[in-house]
Amino acid sequence: MAKSDKSGRTVALVTGASSGIGLAFAHILAEHDHDLVLVARRGASLDAIASDQLDIALVIGHADRPGAQTLGTLSPVWISAQDYVLPRQQPLPIVALGPQCIFRKTMIEHLDRAGIAWRLAAVSPSLTGLWATATARLGVTIRANIGLPQGLVAKSTLYNLPSLDLALPVTLHQRQQSPTAAVQRFTEIIREAALQMLPQRPRAQRSSKAAVARADVRSTA
Repeated sequence: MAKSDKSGRTVALVTGASSGIGLAFAHILAEHDHDLVLVARRGASLDAIASDQLDIALVIGHADRPGAQTLGTLSPVWISAQDYVLPRQQPLPIVALGPQCIFRKTMIEHLDRAGIAWRLAAVSPSLTGLWATATARLGVTIRANIGLPQGLVAKSTLYNLPSLDLALPVTLHQRQQSPTAAVQRFTEIIREAALQMLPQRPRAQRSSKAAVARADVRSTA
């Protein structure tokens, strides 16, 4: 995505800019003298934020990082294919993202705490790949119940697996060293989009929105 800022220079928004194609594309644009806003959503990208290599990161967890803005919380649920049949007398097959994924860590912690044997049936580098492995009935997983593809079911308790009674913070991080107007604008866009999506917002944000609504009512009375 690209647009012009007030100076008329092209500002390019590069998503997934912490690694892979996104990072390579950012280098190409930089070589052509474009102004860039680099965005990522992996927790590992926070080190790039700290070293000023990345502008914005929207991640789950990491609320204790300096400058973290907690936008709300997500409650993980168990997810499987609708017609999935749990194997008997075998370790539970699970599918997950990489080792740094907070959902993967949470799932394994709950299974270990409940004394349930498990095996890692598939690991995907992307959420699309994770949905594909679950749809193919390779195993169960946990995520937030947002954007779930057809053919999958999500429940807080599934196949008598441990209840997932916790809420994970969704946090927004921005490069602190002299953010440009474009970075600040894109940060606001990402913040508003996340707040509209999140089912559970911090109480302070809900209260402030309610106060604004009451003020609007009074001003029109």
